[in-house]
Amino acid sequence: MKRFAIVAALALLAGAVFAQPPVEVTPDDSIELQPGEIKVVEFDQPVADVKIAGEGLVKVVPMTDRTYAVQALNPGSTVAIAYGPGGKEVHRFGIGVAGHLVKIYGQGPTPALKTGDEYNSYICSPRGCGRVNTDITSGPSAAIISDTKTDKDGNAHTVTREYR
Repeated sequence: MKRFAIVAALALLAGAVFAQPPVEVTPDDSIELQPGEIKVVEFDQPVADVKIAGEGLVKVVPMTDRTYAVQALNPGSTVAIAYGPGGKEVHRFGIGVAGHLVKIYGQGPTPALKTGDEYNSYICSPRGCGRVNTDITSGPSAAIISDTKTDKDGNAHTVTREYR
């Protein structure tokens, strides 16, 4: 009986020695979205299901067996894994939903910016800030309107108003 207890104890200890820690699942590539934005992704092979880590960040809707619409709901980042028929993993990708739009002012009129478009729009995502968002056009920081009127004596009067 002692021999059986010793063998059983060694077997239990050996299992703990050979146990491996969990490995983090990393995405192959990623897409970036703004809250409310929808992007369509296409896979190389048929996909039966796309599973998202976590809830409430994005919504994935199938369009065809290879095409899915990804809608950003709330800021954050997650990993999506696409599974083909039979449950085989087809692709994994990261999804980053930007938190907010950042406007950098004081860049002045340049060839890229017209007069009145004195800021560039940048998006801040869970991975950082700094990429100019080319999908969002710069708006004017101020609108200056001049109105010239002639009085009854023939004198011209100009009134300039600035709206911010």
